Amino acid sequence: MARPGADELEQAPILLAGAAGHTFHEEGDQKKAAAFLERGFQAEAAGTRSSRGWVSGVAGQMAQWAGDSAQCIEHHRTAVEQARRVGNIPCEVTSLCVSAFVKARTRDLDGADELVREINQIGQTALQPTLMGYIHYARGGVESFKDPNKAIDEYQTSVEWANMAGNQLGAQRVKHLIADLQAAQAEPTEALAIHVRMLIDLPNQGAAFYNWSTIRSLLSPLAELEADEELAILAGALQPSPLKLDRSARNAVSKAKERLGERAFELAAARGSRFDLAEARKYIIDAWRNIARQSSEAGFSTGRKGKF
Repeated sequence: MARPGADELEQAPILLAGAAGHTFHEEGDQKKAAAFLERGFQAEAAGTRSSRGWVSGVAGQMAQWAGDSAQCIEHHRTAVEQARRVGNIPCEVTSLCVSAFVKARTRDLDGADELVREINQIGQTALQPTLMGYIHYARGGVESFKDPNKAIDEYQTSVEWANMAGNQLGAQRVKHLIADLQAAQAEPTEALAIHVRMLIDLPNQGAAFYNWSTIRSLLSPLAELEADEELAILAGALQPSPLKLDRSARNAVSKAKERLGERAFELAAARGSRFDLAEARKYIIDAWRNIARQSSEAGFSTGRKGKF
């Protein structure tokens, strides 16, 4: 799509949607992905072939990660309408599933339940494994606010379907959600280990967004364990990343900053801000191994808090 005249191709919108999705999820380049989407919307408006809902669908995914729930749901509503007009079931199902997940995250459980019922109706027909994975992903998102153990079961089923489809990126995304639920029910040291093991399992190349998302999840257990310098370094590493800190991460930063002091925190964060993704991964994995070794040598129990 970088070639001259590419936007005049009849299939340009759907190619641009694919380029945006790949750039965003694999490379973590939000600006480049947004440029692909803008070209996709312009190509559709110019009267070339429709993306059949995919441009709006990818825009919805990006809005989800940016924390703009209203924009996410609006983009996916447009995607569903476009997809239904042309019988594009994959786009319809994925957009409905992401909308259900986001509605659950914003505690609109009635709205999420309504979408899940709609999804289940579509799911009664034979669908490809990737779409079945999305359906269980949506169900897990709703159950995570009702019954975490049932949510984990739904997510595990989603991972199985994703693996069956060869959708490794989707499987990693859902494994991250499983790790979040498991960590929320664990003592801080075990919660830290759960997230680090998730990070180790992620590929070094590609899946940039999921690597950064997992690193962000580490801030809360680090705060609970009063590992304030390590937390500050990771918070600094996250600054130039494509992710913003969510509420949990912001609370963790506030606790660490209060204990460590503003000046010391900023110095540690400045060190982390010079890390690229590979360096951030290596830093926290090495730190975790050192933490585990020191805890073992000191005979600390899993749940004991304290500086390392």
